[in-house]
Amino acid sequence: MKKTNKGMQLPDEDHVLRHASYKRLNRDCEGKILGLLPQAFALRPKDKGLSVNWLEYFDGDQHFQIKESIRELKSVQDIRKSSAFGVAKVSSVKNICINNKLTVKIVYTPRNKILSHSEIRQLPMDDLLIQEALAYEAFTKLIPNSEIEQ
Repeated sequence: MKKTNKGMQLPDEDHVLRHASYKRLNRDCEGKILGLLPQAFALRPKDKGLSVNWLEYFDGDQHFQIKESIRELKSVQDIRKSSAFGVAKVSSVKNICINNKLTVKIVYTPRNKILSHSEIRQLPMDDLLIQEALAYEAFTKLIPNSEIEQ
């Protein structure tokens, strides 16, 4: 685990993971997951930021980091086999926002049993262009939950 301080901004070279339920996944006619839908990046009115998990919080290779991050999530919430996870590089998220005249902060915000929890802050509540860019350009590495080792 890295030395961490709550509230610190994540390094640009690091990665974040976002969980998406079945209804927030783009699928082809055979059910194969093509990606996350823009709705996976919509904020709720009570949210300070978009919840993600910081992969490099965990030591090890990215496969191990993803597995540990998902293990943390599953320890506090019911994650169905039909859901999936998207991975993005922090700098990609920031650059998409900068290109759309937004400045976001990706901040380490551990919660309860989710020690890798972080947030993308200062996202607009309902900007479909930003949501589409995050879905189609940033969170392009996909991990179907059905393929995660239990």
